[in-house]
Amino acid sequence: MTAAAQSQRRSIDEIFAIYKIQKPKLDANGSGYTTCPNCSLRRKPANRSKPVLRITVNRDSVLGFCNHCTWSFGEFFEHREGRAIFLATYDYRDEVGTVLFQTVRLHPKDFRQRRPDGRGGWIWDLKGVRRVLYRLPELMRSTKSPPATRWVQENGATNMRNLCADLKSRW
Repeated sequence: MTAAAQSQRRSIDEIFAIYKIQKPKLDANGSGYTTCPNCSLRRKPANRSKPVLRITVNRDSVLGFCNHCTWSFGEFFEHREGRAIFLATYDYRDEVGTVLFQTVRLHPKDFRQRRPDGRGGWIWDLKGVRRVLYRLPELMRSTKSPPATRWVQENGATNMRNLCADLKSRW
């Protein structure tokens, strides 16, 4: 990349503002859908709010492609330290439901742990915090003992819980 192109790099938020794109909710891969600034206003009123523009945020670029009008764009952004995007938070609670700590899932892919500071903020370490199972209060409340399953990742446990709740509602 040339020095001139390097100096013209913008932040992700500036890129979204220039293209008049609503910031999408990104999944674990850094992709998400939003409305297209090129064709959404020309569509039928019932279809204007449908998310047809796929946004992909990589380590240093933002890419977009509209599934409706085939409009696309791509631009490098200025990576700023400390500007990671929060994708999900996983609360680890004690037996009575008090949050002991959180695991935060970030984009680009990273996981960090933090604990409450008692004043509404967070401390980004786990010094002196008792480690507990993810969703411990729910495990303790369960009346029937399900088969023992060990989930290495929090989202696996969350997905299994949602699946079990969905199956239970269908019976």
